[in-house]
Amino acid sequence: SASDTWLARKALPTPPTPCKVKAVLKRCKKHSAYKYLIEVYYKRIRGRCVPLKRITKKRLPCPPRRCPKSRTTTSNCTKGAKHKVTTTIFYSGKIVCSKKKPIVCRQVCTKRVTKSGVPCIHIVCDEAKKVKLTKCGGKRRYRSVITTWNTRVGKKCRKHRTVKHYPCPVVCPKGSKTIKRTSCGKGRKYRTLTIATSTVKKRCSGRICTLHCIRKLIHSRVLCPKPPHRCRKPRKVHTRCSAGHKYSYTTTYYYKKKKVCTGLVVPPSRTCSKVADLVFVLDSSTSIHDADFAKESRFVQHIVRRMGVSPTGVRVAVVTYSTRPKLVFNLDKYKTKSQVLAAMSKLPRDEGITMTYAAIDLVNSDIYPKRRAGVPFIVVVITDGKSTMGDPVASAKVLKKKGARFVSVGIYNPDPSVTDKINPAELKGISSKGRFWRAGNFNKLDSIVSSVVREVCTDMGKSKSKSGGKRVCKIICVKKRKISAKKICRKDCSSRTLIRHCKKHRAYRVFTRVTYRWNGKKCVPKSRKVIKKIRCPPRTCPKAKIIRKECKPGRAKSVTTHIFYTSRVKCTMSLPPRCTQHCIKKVKRSAVPCKKIKCKGDKDHVTKCGGSRRYRVVVTIKYIQVKGVCKRRKTTKRYPCPVKCPKTQTIIRPCKKGRKFSVKSIISYTVRRACVHKGKCTVKCVRRVLRSRKRCKTRPPDRRCKQPPPFWTKCRKHSAYKYQIKALYRNVRGTCVIYKRETIARLLCPPRKCPKTRVTKTKCTKGVRHKVTTTIFYSGKIVCSKKKPIVCRQVCTKRVTKSGVPCFHIVCDEAKKVKLTKCGGKRRYRSVITTWNTRVGKKCRKHRTVKHYPCPVVCPKRSKTIKRTSCGKGRKYRTLTIATSTVKKRCSGRICTLHCIRKLIHSRVLCPKPPHRCRKPRKVHVRCSKKNSHSYIITYYYVKKRVCHRALKSGKARRCKIVCVKKHKRSARKPCKKRKCRYQLSYHTTKCVHNFRTITTKYRTRVHGRCVWRRKSVRRVRCSGCSSHQIHYHKTTVGSKCKAGRTQTFLNFYESRKYKTGWVCHKKKVQVSIIKCKCNRKPLLLLDKKCRKGYRKLTKVVFIDRGGKCIRKQTVTKKKCPPVKCFNKKVLRKCRKHSAYQYVVRVYYRAVRGRCVSYKSKITKKLPCRKYIL
Repeated sequence: SASDTWLARKALPTPPTPCKVKAVLKRCKKHSAYKYLIEVYYKRIRGRCVPLKRITKKRLPCPPRRCPKSRTTTSNCTKGAKHKVTTTIFYSGKIVCSKKKPIVCRQVCTKRVTKSGVPCIHIVCDEAKKVKLTKCGGKRRYRSVITTWNTRVGKKCRKHRTVKHYPCPVVCPKGSKTIKRTSCGKGRKYRTLTIATSTVKKRCSGRICTLHCIRKLIHSRVLCPKPPHRCRKPRKVHTRCSAGHKYSYTTTYYYKKKKVCTGLVVPPSRTCSKVADLVFVLDSSTSIHDADFAKESRFVQHIVRRMGVSPTGVRVAVVTYSTRPKLVFNLDKYKTKSQVLAAMSKLPRDEGITMTYAAIDLVNSDIYPKRRAGVPFIVVVITDGKSTMGDPVASAKVLKKKGARFVSVGIYNPDPSVTDKINPAELKGISSKGRFWRAGNFNKLDSIVSSVVREVCTDMGKSKSKSGGKRVCKIICVKKRKISAKKICRKDCSSRTLIRHCKKHRAYRVFTRVTYRWNGKKCVPKSRKVIKKIRCPPRTCPKAKIIRKECKPGRAKSVTTHIFYTSRVKCTMSLPPRCTQHCIKKVKRSAVPCKKIKCKGDKDHVTKCGGSRRYRVVVTIKYIQVKGVCKRRKTTKRYPCPVKCPKTQTIIRPCKKGRKFSVKSIISYTVRRACVHKGKCTVKCVRRVLRSRKRCKTRPPDRRCKQPPPFWTKCRKHSAYKYQIKALYRNVRGTCVIYKRETIARLLCPPRKCPKTRVTKTKCTKGVRHKVTTTIFYSGKIVCSKKKPIVCRQVCTKRVTKSGVPCFHIVCDEAKKVKLTKCGGKRRYRSVITTWNTRVGKKCRKHRTVKHYPCPVVCPKRSKTIKRTSCGKGRKYRTLTIATSTVKKRCSGRICTLHCIRKLIHSRVLCPKPPHRCRKPRKVHVRCSKKNSHSYIITYYYVKKRVCHRALKSGKARRCKIVCVKKHKRSARKPCKKRKCRYQLSYHTTKCVHNFRTITTKYRTRVHGRCVWRRKSVRRVRCSGCSSHQIHYHKTTVGSKCKAGRTQTFLNFYESRKYKTGWVCHKKKVQVSIIKCKCNRKPLLLLDKKCRKGYRKLTKVVFIDRGGKCIRKQTVTKKKCPPVKCFNKKVLRKCRKHSAYQYVVRVYYRAVRGRCVSYKSKITKKLPCRKYIL
């Protein structure tokens, strides 16, 4: 058996493993010359491998040691030095080995020094400084100090020069002079003095500074003494009897002095620094728009700006109200003015009705308890209408008894939709002193700020304003008048002729003679008499209209409407009677019944299932005839879309380490119907999970683990060695676990790839003495960590070598040369050409710059008059054109030139006015036409008239001008001849309707100069034609043309009608067919496959014809399920992890509610599993 073999293995002794030879590569130490490959031989002593001997197999060179760079130093030719010495220090590597054993080789850097000298040549330069001065005198504004000296540069002496400028002293005139004086004249408040003084000022242009005498003008104002106040002299105005005046009298205007004093005012720019608790109650109801509410909050901010807001001074609280009041912030929230203004700029707004009483109650309950004792408590109420509910006056009285003071502001809202305007009695009742302020609209709130501030400041107590509050008085001249006794003016009362013209549909033009009499005060009409009456032209009435409404779907009759107008004269019963012309409207209608209407057939619109749709919609549109109109009716039905559910899944969770049970999960899906609203139902897949678990079996007893053979590790990135490792296993709770790893052997990995060598060379530039070649190369190296575990890596070490060659410099002539070109001939500019050389590498490069300057130009100084225009017909001005020339600069690229440019100056001179002339007279002929019953001539002519404006108050002369006034004159009227109208009679016939037609006779007459149709008679005549018709019915059936599931039947009706050809009647058969569809679907029987509680569902579906549709009708009945036969099964339970046997099990089944369910299981056979392999 397996246990016997395991015991046999344990009893046998294991042979000792032999010790192996190791190859060790020693790394290069500091400055060592070689590295060695050593073989180490081991011997087993007391079960352990101990090193016996070491043999060097190979010697490898170490990378060369990095020596210091070469250095070159040169000494300058200083005073006393005879030679210029160049010293070069360079290092070279060398291997040095010890003479005694063990022989150790090291790398050493040896130093070498070379010197080379050049004899010095000394040059003596005169380095003493020389100073030269220039004197002040004449027009010189500054004096100069020029210093020159020499210095030695290399083998040459270089000259140096510095120039410094100092300003010359200036003597300015002392004292001041008065240049201009103005005296106190009429109406002047001040007189001015202009004083001139001179001061020294420094001006600099570049490095040169000069002193100048600058003149300063000082203007000063002196207040003129006020003259004694004088009023104007009295003046008399005489009103005489003339046109328009009833009385004659004399008016005397005189002026009287009066002293006017202003009250105690808080200026708008100064603050009221008093102690108080101030509350603002703002209206934010629906009647106030957003823009108006912003103006209301701005008005409150203006008031707060003029108060001294502080914790010990004025404290502020704000309440907004509509349907409900809202406390924005209380008295103790903000302590500075800036914080209060910032909070007021962001006031919230709640729309609603105006509830003023609720806002005052909120002030009483929430704000008044937080007041300061002995400090005035002031409430400012701002509203645009009266309170919708409650009594705000009663609420205010409660606070007034406690010592509060109220100030009310009312705003008139111009919006016509607002019905509740401001109530003056309500505002007067709220305020403490019975005074309130009223603004015309929201824009006029700023005009009452100062008066509201004054009222609030006076309520706080005695004035402590920063302005001082003085009383200002002044003397004013008040204008008064005195009127003498009035005398009545008598007028000449003469008779007049009044003409009542043809206007507003009047029938006659009336000429009336009116006589007047004097009643002591004015002219009163005495008698009236009608002289003449002329008939006015007839009124033009609208044209006749014919409106036809033909047969359409929805109309039972076709209607023809005739609309025509006639003019008629109507007179009033008063004396004198007034007659007017009126257009009387007449309407006549005739109706003919329409034929019967056929409505459209039914239509079905179906939406398909797809995408995210859960149900399909069937929309049925029907057309029904109601009172001769086809009306549309729409019905919608919803059917759920079929759903495909996923298949059933079985998930087994087997026994593992740490698990006590194995779990089997069966996931199945079932279809379920869910209704959200009426008629909106969907089908969903519902997930069900069934879980069953079994206890896991215990593990077999511990066994000995197999030891696997040793393996080699791979060479990773930059790793130096690969190792042969042996892993040792042991059994821990039935599982083989690694508990130890041993390294047996080590081999070198392939060498790392280092970067390639690079060579860089420097060029001989200005100031560089040597041409240096730099070589950078890399070499591989193995580096091991000092700490355990020891990890060895391959590293690329960088080495740099430099070598230098002395440079040979080329000297170039770098002095600048300048060449000039002169102005002359056609040249517009002169050029300055500059050339010089510079050294680039081993060559000298030439450079050149060119600058251009414009040549001077002389232009003619005088100006000429080129063109003149004279004063012609209708011209107000005459023009003069003068030509002048100026110098202008023009540039194209870098070249600029000067040119003489001609300028034209146009000036206007006013022409003298010609004598005033009017237009010539013209004639207009009015001839006979349809509108005009008389012919006459109108002559239009113009008459000169002088028109003067009123005299101005300043005493200037009156302005007068001559104007042409248009007038007209009409000649005698001649009556036009009456003409006869064409087409005296006309006959109109209609079509035959119900064997009758109508014949209308019309005639034409002239009405007010126009030809108009009038109806004479209407006759109804019987039509001559066929009278009767016969109908014969015959029924036939034809093949199916209906929709799926329906058959079609035709009902053919044969009708014999009479029709007329000429004067003879004939008979003809006409076929009329009517279609009817019937339902032909067969009944269905549906049996449910699943048995539920011992029964199955049997559904019977029958189709019925109703309203032209196949309607489905179903009945459900229950049917008993047949008995279920169950059979027993044999099941083989397989070997699982760590199980020793597999079993053959017999499972017994029995029927429960139409299903076979397992109730018993029995093991019949036991089989061994395969051996457990480690």
